[in-house]
Order: sequence, then structure tokens, then C-alpha cells
Amino acid sequence: MNLYNTPMMPGPFDDSAKARQTRMGLLQSDGKADQDAVAILSRVYAGLLFDDLCESSPDMERVYAVCDRMAELWAQGSAKKALLYICLQYDGLLRPLPEPIWWIVGNPALVEPFCEGFVRRLSEFRNESEVM
Repeated sequence: MNLYNTPMMPGPFDDSAKARQTRMGLLQSDGKADQDAVAILSRVYAGLLFDDLCESSPDMERVYAVCDRMAELWAQGSAKKALLYICLQYDGLLRPLPEPIWWIVGNPALVEPFCEGFVRRLSEFRNESEVM
């Protein structure tokens, strides 16, 4: 029962989620991830998060620790835990989770390629910045 008589907002776990993800270009009509679209999102949001971590951290060791932990979670074969860790970083920065990531959360076909690209890009940033 909705006490406030307002419509429920759709989310990534609703029956309409796959149709919305398809309209966003994240899924193909057969329900598989659009690899190009997901790769672009993972690169963009990894770059933004890395910059936010750098700007909010007192030193690069904290940033490296976040990147390393995310890579560990991915290496353990846990895309769900890696995605949760991404979400926790936004929470720790007191920033809302970007809406495209929110829509990825509920679909395993999107979680795997998104996290793979995100972690790979963060690792690249980490390695590049360590050399500088």
C-alpha cells in the first residue's frame, strides 16, 4: 500500500528494467549487453571516480588502495562485490550513484562487462599515475 498516493518510481529490479536498459542502449534486443555502450560507460565512470578519489584523498596511497581492492575483488571472480565496492566509493565521497550505474546494478548481463571495463580502466589510471 502506498501511503502517500504517489506512483512508485521504476528501478533496475522492476519488470520494466530490461525494456528501459534496451532503450538506453545498454542491452541489445536479445537481452545481451551492448558491449560497446557498456565499455564507454565503464571508461567514463572509472575516469570520473578516479578523479574524485584523487581530489578527495589526502594522498595517492588511499587512491591506490581503492584501485587495488577493486582489482582484487574482480580477480576473485566477484563482479557483484566489485560493483558493490564501486557503490561504496560513491557513498564514501557523499555522491549519488550515477543513474547509468544504478540501472546496471540489477542485470547480471550488464554487471560483468561493466565491472570488467571499470576495473581495467582504474588499474590503468593507477599504473599511469604511479609512474608519474
